[in-house]
Amino acid sequence: MKRRFLCLAAALMLLLTACGAQDTAPALQLTLPDTGVTAAFYGCTVEEATTDFRMDDAQTPETACLYAADGRPDLCLSGVTAEEVEVRFAEPYEAGMRLYTGNTPVEKLDYTLSAEEDGVSVRFKTVYYYLITVTTDAGTDRFVVTTALE
Repeated sequence: MKRRFLCLAAALMLLLTACGAQDTAPALQLTLPDTGVTAAFYGCTVEEATTDFRMDDAQTPETACLYAADGRPDLCLSGVTAEEVEVRFAEPYEAGMRLYTGNTPVEKLDYTLSAEEDGVSVRFKTVYYYLITVTTDAGTDRFVVTTALE
């Protein structure tokens, strides 16, 4: 019995040490141009690109940033509240992306949006394309995050 507790304690210590050694630097940090909100990606590798984006088929495409992340990243947005962040699905369309209207993401199933001390954190759970809209008094920023399996 004593040996089991010693093994359990050793395993717990190893786990805590490994977690504490994890790098906490963001994989990518940027300032959104229209709102001035700081966005940071954690727990992934991120490639940055641009894409044409349409909210509907009748709209002239606008250029949007596309962030391709491996795994299921955490996106931290500083200086905003949960009410100022909208998460929707996007889909590839012709030469770009468009808002996916066939389904809306389900919070806690497809992603988790959590209030943090200085902003919000979005944890993506489903591998898909997400349209993130940040709206503040300063303006609106839209960008697409795509997640992939590691």
